[in-house]
Order: sequence, then structure tokens, then C-alpha cells
Amino acid sequence: MFDVVGVARTDQGPLPRPCALDAAFAAEPWTSHPGVVRRSVAAPGCRALCLGRDGDAEDYATSLDCHLFLIGEAFARLGPAGPAPGPGRMSATAALAMYLERGTGLLEAIKGNFTIVILDRRARTAYVLSSHFAVSPLYYACADGAVYFSTSLAELGRALPRRPEVDLAAVVETMVLNWPMHERTFLRDVRRIALGTIVTVRADVVSRRAYWDQRPLYRSTLLSAAEALERGSGLFHRCANDLVADQPKVCASFTSGFDSRALHAVLDKDRSQILAYSFGPHGRVNVSIPRTICTELGYPFTPFYLDGRFEEVFDEYACQTVRLSDGLVVQRANYPYVFQQLSAFAPVVVTGIFGSEFLRTFQNLGDFVSDNFARINGAEDPVCELRRVIAEHRSSSYLLS
Repeated sequence: MFDVVGVARTDQGPLPRPCALDAAFAAEPWTSHPGVVRRSVAAPGCRALCLGRDGDAEDYATSLDCHLFLIGEAFARLGPAGPAPGPGRMSATAALAMYLERGTGLLEAIKGNFTIVILDRRARTAYVLSSHFAVSPLYYACADGAVYFSTSLAELGRALPRRPEVDLAAVVETMVLNWPMHERTFLRDVRRIALGTIVTVRADVVSRRAYWDQRPLYRSTLLSAAEALERGSGLFHRCANDLVADQPKVCASFTSGFDSRALHAVLDKDRSQILAYSFGPHGRVNVSIPRTICTELGYPFTPFYLDGRFEEVFDEYACQTVRLSDGLVVQRANYPYVFQQLSAFAPVVVTGIFGSEFLRTFQNLGDFVSDNFARINGAEDPVCELRRVIAEHRSSSYLLS
């Protein structure tokens, strides 16, 4: 599943009213796409609405008064202790069987880009488990004895029994440092789970424990340049193809730069299974160069021109961009504009960002360095420097005084 909104109660009490979630994601145009599966879950102590792609692995399972939601993609690690669940993407049933055997120790046996929500009514406990890098967001909040969770900050805010207040500290952090810090969101008392974290909810008590930390990697012994290049090329080839292994056709960006050319060089699919695309204004090299290369190589290629037609629908796709990014991105309306048209060829788009296909990037929230972050932390008087940074933003009218 790629989207979910739900509410669960850890005790035996009734769910808060109203808790109807069937209208969630109604404003999103992709929910009516024929390849999107929309499913409601209604069980004792639990309600949820799930969105997934047709053909995805099973993403919800229940057994022995336990409910498990698997958001994203999980895979078995090589050689885990105990029985292996088999190759390919893991199903929610396999993940639940691991939980019933190992508890939250199931994290030692799986990998991928996922978040797992578990309601264990036997132990009167709810868990939210994030993968090592937690690339995809999941938000949670507690209210009236229930835990609410969603991949969408807006949908979670609508599901809560009371309208949440805006967290002005998160707004300031975003304007000054590009992102809200750590688990903070734009809604007060709504949190985004951090990478490598186990969140435990019992009644109204929430505790968090990091089970993995990327910082020891900074002190690891580096490979030699020759060995890194040798291993890296193999890793890049494997990662890029594993990402699209379950798709008969894919769309792949093709720009005038190096990243997308490297991507197309390693994809093993037949050229007829790959639609290369690029977008930009008429006459720009970002379109003309890949079109020339694709013509010479016999690649199917479609240019998308950001012209008057795009200008007419800009507001619509800008709004989608804001909703999809939970308000953190506002200048990428061209992406949903092009992706919606590409969906007629294939439901999956692989971009040409070399680092993203090579190694999934760290979650930005709370683990990043921006220009202002470096200025503030490197200053002799960090508090004074922070005031200067905020004053600069106020003078640019980004922040209300």
C-alpha cells in the first residue's frame, strides 16, 4: 500500500465517534485510476482506509487479535534466524507471522522502505515501526485513548476528533532550515516517525526507541576508490533493476545530464518496455539532447513541453504537489503534470537522480545540513546568529512578524 489513514484503540473501549474514514483521499485524482485498489478495514478496535496498486503484495493481515498494516515495501534479509518467508516482496501475513514469533524483533529479519503499524490487542499495545531510512513518511497522533496514523498529514488532521492547531515552531524551522526538525510537523501534537525507530503506544503513553542509527557509518573505514567504483557499479545495476523487476513496462526520465544516461545504461529491460521522457520549455537542451540520443538508439521517447497548456493547469498541479509533500514542496508542479500523462504507458516512473537509485537517501528531517544550519551551528554565538537568520527571512516577508 502507498497510502493509509486509520485509527486504533489499544484497550477494549469503543473507537472514538465519528471514525468513518471512507471519504479520505477523495480529493486525490489518482484514487480513481483503474490500477489503484481502495479498501476499507473494519475490525474490533481498528478502522482504516488503504490505497495500493493492483498486483501489490498483501498489505493488511490479522491473526490472534493482532492487526498489521504494511506500508511500502519489505523484503527478507539474507540468512535471517528462523524460517525465511521466501524471495520477493514480503506480504503482511508473513510480516505478522514474524511479529507473533519475534515481537518487534522482526525488524532484525527484514529490510526495505517501509513503515509497519501493529495493533496487538492481547498486549493492549500499538506499535509503529520504521525502516532504516524511512524515506516515505508516516504520521501519528494520540487522542481520546486512540492512536491515529496516516501517510498524509492532511488526512490525519481531518481524522482527528478535534481540529489540530498549526505548530508555528515547525513553520519557522521550515523557513529557516528547509524542514521541520526531527519528528515535528506543521500540526501540533502530530508527529512523523523518525528513521530506525520503534514507537510504542499503551493507553495514552507514547514511548520511542531508536533501534538503528546511521551515525556509526560516518566512522566506518572507506573502501579504496577502485574497489568502491567496482562494487558501486554492480550495486547501481542491481538496485535500479530490482526497483522495476515487477513491472512489465516502466517510464524513465532522460535529460541532458549524466544521471539519467547512467540509469538507462544499466536498465536490463528491452527498449520497447521503457518509455524515455523529458520535460522543459521548447528549444531547451533538456529536451533536444535526449530526443537526439533516443532517435539514434531507437528508444521510444516522449517530450513534455512546459508551455501555455501547462500554464493553464499550473494551479491544479501545484496544489497536488503541496498535498503530496504535506506542504514541504511548492515548486515542482511539473512532476505530477507529467507523471499523470505517463501513467497511460506504465504506473511506475524511475527518475534519473543517480544517488537516489544508487543508495536511498537519508530522511531529511532532523538529519540534514543546510546553509543556515551550518551558519547557526558554526557561529561563536549561535543564538545571535539564529536571530539574524530569522530577521533575514522576516525582511523577505516569508515569516509574519
